[in-house]
Amino acid sequence: MASSSSLPIQWPEGAPTFNYQGGCHCKKIRFQFEHPEIYSMPALSCNCSMCASRGYIFVYTPQDKFKLTQGSEDEISQYTFASHIVQHRFCPTCGTAIGVLVPSYGYVGINARTVDGIDLERLQKNLTKVNGRELTLSTTEDGGELKPSVSWGNTGRQ
Repeated sequence: MASSSSLPIQWPEGAPTFNYQGGCHCKKIRFQFEHPEIYSMPALSCNCSMCASRGYIFVYTPQDKFKLTQGSEDEISQYTFASHIVQHRFCPTCGTAIGVLVPSYGYVGINARTVDGIDLERLQKNLTKVNGRELTLSTTEDGGELKPSVSWGNTGRQ
């Protein structure tokens, strides 16, 4: 079970969580996830080539707090590049960028643009910008277990 301490944006200790729903444009892929009150937490904007080209604005949840309610993992298209740790996930029918899965870190980054009823203007008032062009993600062997390692480099993390 992943904890919120592994998330890029950590949740406040003991914060109540709420259920949110979302999905792709054609409704082939639908999901729900738990998250603290979505406007009380920073969302993340990354300038790496992939995130910038897709217009991602991320909210994060532990992997065990995200579930598909329509469609299956096998039906989602994925794309990885560079370290191949981050799985960018898309609907194969309409092409909607649903978000990212990062199994070795135990979290899901949900593209906030796919969350039902989201007020993007309000969400963007609490936006954390990350210089993903300088971000290095890797995994290392430690005692037989895969351990994530992050080097933010010169990220301009704000």
